[in-house]
Amino acid sequence: MTATQPITVGNPTFLVDRLGMDCAPFQYIRELTQNAIEAIAKRRETGWTEEGHIVWDVDWTLVESHGIYKLQISDNGIGMTGPQIEQYINSLSSSGGT
Repeated sequence: MTATQPITVGNPTFLVDRLGMDCAPFQYIRELTQNAIEAIAKRRETGWTEEGHIVWDVDWTLVESHGIYKLQISDNGIGMTGPQIEQYINSLSSSGGT
């Protein structure tokens, strides 16, 4: 019997492009907004009672320094630790949820 081997992706760019074809044009806005809502809800579970905030804006620092407009979302939810960011930010289909 052989041990189970982890799945790898030979061409991640192709995979991401193909997955993107299955998404609605602005689905990323829905996904990022939903993540912010869930982060605020998780913070509430810790006893936090302040008002939750979700803000969509332009990264004005990037505009001023490089003339590039980049949409950004910010919230005051529970947040992630440094190790969590490393674990999830560049992992396809990863989630901190169950």
